[in-house]
Amino acid sequence: MRPVAGSFVVCALLAAMAGCLEAPTGTTSGSKKRSPDAAPAGDDADDAEQEPSDPAPRSPLAAIVVDLGAVTAGQTVDLVVPKNALGFNVVVASEGAASLGIQTIKNPKDVVVLDSFTHAKSTMAVGEAVEGIASVSVPQNDLPASAPTAGTWRVTFGGEGTNGRAKARVQVTSDAAFHGGLLDVHVHIPAGLKMANPSPSHVVDAASAPADTDLGARIDAFYLALGELFGIERGKVVFHDAPARFVAVNDDPTFYAATAVSAGLPEEQGLHVVLTNDLYRGEYSGYSPGVPGAANVTGTPMSSILVAVDATVDPVSDGYTWLHEAAHFVGLQHTSESDGITHDPLSDTPECRGTRTPQCGDARNLMIPGWWPEGLVLPEATKGQQAVFRGSPIYRAYASGAVAKSLLAGLGGTSSERGTSPSASGAPPSAFAPRRVTASGRQLTSLERWLGGTLCGSAQQSPALVVRERGRDQAIADLQAIARDADLPRPYRTKALRMIERIGHGE
Repeated sequence: MRPVAGSFVVCALLAAMAGCLEAPTGTTSGSKKRSPDAAPAGDDADDAEQEPSDPAPRSPLAAIVVDLGAVTAGQTVDLVVPKNALGFNVVVASEGAASLGIQTIKNPKDVVVLDSFTHAKSTMAVGEAVEGIASVSVPQNDLPASAPTAGTWRVTFGGEGTNGRAKARVQVTSDAAFHGGLLDVHVHIPAGLKMANPSPSHVVDAASAPADTDLGARIDAFYLALGELFGIERGKVVFHDAPARFVAVNDDPTFYAATAVSAGLPEEQGLHVVLTNDLYRGEYSGYSPGVPGAANVTGTPMSSILVAVDATVDPVSDGYTWLHEAAHFVGLQHTSESDGITHDPLSDTPECRGTRTPQCGDARNLMIPGWWPEGLVLPEATKGQQAVFRGSPIYRAYASGAVAKSLLAGLGGTSSERGTSPSASGAPPSAFAPRRVTASGRQLTSLERWLGGTLCGSAQQSPALVVRERGRDQAIADLQAIARDADLPRPYRTKALRMIERIGHGE
């Protein structure tokens, strides 16, 4: 992700619907079997779905949608949160240059939770308008005052606009406790998108996507990690055709057009993922437009995450990138930014102070700003991060019952330490193989690892540190060697080229 209008990132999702509730798909993580008879989706076609094969053991609830009405700058409205809430997301949309944002939120005890577009304990601006839309979630930190307690919350809008319309979406269960849930995913595939790894390069579209093993491997990895880290299960997966212009997304106008590609689709709970082969000239692997995004709102610049698919990147890493950007979309920040100074507002997440190294305390966490270390089986998430994610209304929460048993149950150790044995769910050993970055399996150098520290679109880094440590000529020579090294994934090589350009510009 990348900072936009203060600092944004994130993932697009849809509005709460109380309609027919579907079970998880029968395809488990790691499975290569796909239904070949699904139809494509898009403006002129029906949705192509991976149909659930087994009935759901229990029914999830729909998020509650509260219309806050027409709002103007300086106006305060009441939001009544029920006693069974896990969290809520507020979105305001406005038109023209005079955009509205969400400036202040107070809890039922009149304690300020969001002040001047910033959550307590955080330095990241949220709730500021991006292309006419703004979003804030509660909770986004772990302060007691930010817990979604029942009662009347006060939301104040700010900015220059007078033409806003606001809604809140509240995630609920029967008793305000988390019992698991289902996340539906809408995958938007630009015409001409190329997919590879483990298969040779080929073009995929909405019609072929349900049977595509390479795309399926990425979806499986995403759902495996989602279930392990957050206790949320696979829902339905729907594929949509998208315009060819999004095969490469290299500027902000194209990015915001891509994140709004869900226009015309129903505003129902789910995650929208737009695939691309080139994200800002290959420099980033994933990018979310907000932290948080506009949950359950379609067709806006804050409605979808973008993820790059590249033949040089292993499918499991891509799947984890999907989840990283989805976590931004629901409101999670990076544990520690690459500056070594800025940290998230959660008290239980480890921090990395100063230059990022393999010994950083947060190196194994899902929300580091770059790629995870070699040998990692599965990223980790803390209880604080789980509370933020589970409070989002993008998934269909179960009303009651026990959280689904871990896919890795019985393997021993923490999720990041477990070995390569099959899980009780039948997922194959490859789903749990230790992560490998280079094609040869060699360990990364310190400079390569540093380059990999900002592969999320919101993370920024300066070549000044490398120049200071190595000298200008040596820094350029070392970066040129990385740029030529076919053993590395393309994002590392591309990042090296960008750093050389920036050194040339005097940064």
